[in-house]
Amino acid sequence: MSEFIASLTSEEVPLPMLIFLLAFSVGIALFHYIISSALLRVNNKLALAFFVVDPAIIYIVWLINSHYAFLSLIILSLSVFLLGIIGIIVSSLRKDESTDYVSNRSFNEKYNIKPKSNSRKAKELLFTIVFFLFGGLSLYFFGQGGIILVFIAIFVAAIMASTNNKRFLKTQASLPTSKIRSVAMGLAELQGKCHQIKPSISPIGSKNCIGFRYTIEDESTDKDGKTSYTTRLDRTVCEDFTLTDDTGSILVKGANISFLWLEEDQQYYDNNQRFTQYLLKDKKEVLLVGNVSLEDNKPIVAYDDYNKTFGVGDIDKINLYNDSVPLLNQAKAYAAVFAILMAIIIVTPMSMDGRKLVITKPNFSFFKTKKPKEEKFKIEVINHSSDDDEHVDEATPVESGE
Repeated sequence: MSEFIASLTSEEVPLPMLIFLLAFSVGIALFHYIISSALLRVNNKLALAFFVVDPAIIYIVWLINSHYAFLSLIILSLSVFLLGIIGIIVSSLRKDESTDYVSNRSFNEKYNIKPKSNSRKAKELLFTIVFFLFGGLSLYFFGQGGIILVFIAIFVAAIMASTNNKRFLKTQASLPTSKIRSVAMGLAELQGKCHQIKPSISPIGSKNCIGFRYTIEDESTDKDGKTSYTTRLDRTVCEDFTLTDDTGSILVKGANISFLWLEEDQQYYDNNQRFTQYLLKDKKEVLLVGNVSLEDNKPIVAYDDYNKTFGVGDIDKINLYNDSVPLLNQAKAYAAVFAILMAIIIVTPMSMDGRKLVITKPNFSFFKTKKPKEEKFKIEVINHSSDDDEHVDEATPVESGE
């Protein structure tokens, strides 16, 4: 570790490299802002101070001693992991279950929506802590190579992160569409029209529907006038309904269902918040993926804990998605290559020699290796003093350890 720090502080950081470090510190400030506002619940305007503080730290360190500018950037990067761990722990220890649950308690009680279970929150907390520890230990033990490991871990985690919608899209692309009369038990894909059994009343406009998705987003505007939104509440409520095609009908249990790309019904703004609802209406033609089983000797479609895939979506938009899957896969491959290249650029030593940018080979050795045995030389000076003789110097090599 001492060798790693010495390599970071061995050379002065020139002005062009300082500009690169300042730009990179803005990216670090973005992570600080997200963690502090989302997990620590710091006021958004106050959290924006990171975009000034982080670059200022780099610049001040560079003014005091330019050798330590790059080291200060590494410390700021590590502070992201530390702040993330603190944020996760603080948010999990709060007495209230979650921001959206408390601020919208009446809504949750009206539709009998429960907060996250303790086991689920514990899993999320454990995963986050392990991820941050992995990042910190990678940087500590592997030095520059640890940055590449962190980039790869983030990319792999983003791909492997599983949600109901992701599982729905992946499953429907591989399953054939079955007819209701001949559908087999297990995971199946069906297509047909929804028919209402018991009405559900939407939160906006009190409209009669089969089910709805309701979102509340906090609105914030930066100094450039750009508006961004942070999701505070995202809930889906659906009653049981029947799905009908040209061969028959089947009962669909609405609990734990996901709505994918249903048409937006209504939206309005109030008190720096955006309220949006999406409705599943009677006689809407949809694509359904779920687990088929028997209940009272009659087939039903419902959510099950094994497959964890249960959703309904707009047929036209799902078909459009299926057509674009090859392009999306190519984009993921390009993004992976770009992320690795960016990581290599970050760990590659660069310096200025006059007007030339000198790029040297990065050190990718993950583990310390023994230094080769160096041969030391002991210089013996033999003086032959006489009136006519000159001084003669002789050098005798001596192996280290003597």
